[in-house]
Amino acid sequence: MLTRPNLFFLLSKTELTFRPPAINSAPLSLRKFLMFGHYSIYPNSTIEDWYIKTFNATGCDGLASLHCAQTENINNEYWMFITPISLAPTNDDLFMHQSENITENESRKLFSLLQQHLIEEFDCLTFINPTLWGLKTKDCQDLLTVNHEKAVNSSIADHIMTGSDSRKWRRLTSEIEILFSQHSVNHRRQKDGKHPINSIWIWGTGRPPNLGISNTFISSERQLALNLAKVSQATIMDPIQKLKEMKAGKNVKNIIFELKSSLYHSQDWNIAFNKDWLLPAHLMQKKRQLGMVTLVFENKSQIVQLDLHKMSHWKIWRHIYPPRLVRIID
Repeated sequence: MLTRPNLFFLLSKTELTFRPPAINSAPLSLRKFLMFGHYSIYPNSTIEDWYIKTFNATGCDGLASLHCAQTENINNEYWMFITPISLAPTNDDLFMHQSENITENESRKLFSLLQQHLIEEFDCLTFINPTLWGLKTKDCQDLLTVNHEKAVNSSIADHIMTGSDSRKWRRLTSEIEILFSQHSVNHRRQKDGKHPINSIWIWGTGRPPNLGISNTFISSERQLALNLAKVSQATIMDPIQKLKEMKAGKNVKNIIFELKSSLYHSQDWNIAFNKDWLLPAHLMQKKRQLGMVTLVFENKSQIVQLDLHKMSHWKIWRHIYPPRLVRIID
């Protein structure tokens, strides 16, 4: 009888940037975790998308601060996202085209131009990826903005920013449009028959949200995960500590581990992780003190999530499904 696939099969068919050691060399309890957990695959997604969805922060104000804030009190930092975009005139409005084909080299040249233009007025401009930059302001901006994904491939008339500071940012945007239109990057793009990157879209503004208490433990060095823990009263696990030393409530809803940072080092499985975290987590599940153990990793443009819940321990007789039967989540 066929059942769904295990990690032995999944990782053997997956091209990871940081490949784990041979799974059959893992400690027994860790091997069972990898064999019998429940898998979900999120295509066309990033680990940041996964965290935002997991903590129910989709559509919240302050997404830029959640991603970028570096201080202990993230409410003292004010960030916004900037996405380089292509605008084309229509009969009575402007249409926003996708800018996915912008190269990193093109993006960094335009980023540098923007940085020179804003350096005296704002604290920090950071390059996140070719289609996403972060800008730190000295004060909280009164802006109501629309997520870039909602505005792209449509007329921008219904998505224009509002708020008492919007007039200043519309002026700055107009200045940047003049600078971008004159840049050699866009001269080259137009010669190549591509849409020019001639404007920016500001979004993700506001203070970070106060999320509900999640009672979750997280093992991650990712800034977004650290900030989500702060606003949801989750606990970031210190790898030097042991799970039994953590101050947990009566019941822990979930423990989240990122694959690369927790599971293995170089060519060897992390034995300390198995002994100090995974085995105690198994015991907590048996005592009904823990709901779920989640293992997550990013592979190119997809996220793979492995969940081990209380009933997983009893489902030990499994075979391997063909890859088409892996659960795919849109």
